[in-house]
Amino acid sequence: MPARQAPCVYQQDSGFIYAYSFFFLYMYHHLKLANTIESRRKKLASLIHSGMINLGGYKKAKIYGLLSCTAGKRMKIENRVFFKDEKEAIENGYRPCNTCLPQQYKLWKAQQENPKNNDLNRLIR
Repeated sequence: MPARQAPCVYQQDSGFIYAYSFFFLYMYHHLKLANTIESRRKKLASLIHSGMINLGGYKKAKIYGLLSCTAGKRMKIENRVFFKDEKEAIENGYRPCNTCLPQQYKLWKAQQENPKNNDLNRLIR
């Protein structure tokens, strides 16, 4: 499993030392899971079974949804990415799918129309 956090970077300013940590926003790319179709299937099944993957995403349009979504199953494998949870998908700049996550999509749409609306922020925390 990849590292989730890089070492802290320290910066000294006016006698104070500030520590910054940077999180890697990791997503699994379908084609990069393994070299062959069969080994990709096995790796993907293993990651789903272990709970490391719970959502799928469409790389071109930056949409995420359930693994069982009918719209998501039609995409080419080179455009598929996978996430552990909604927070990870949102942090990577993906939006909810209107087909399989209609309530989250409505919250996202309202957030886009009114940036002061914090319902989406409450959803991911």
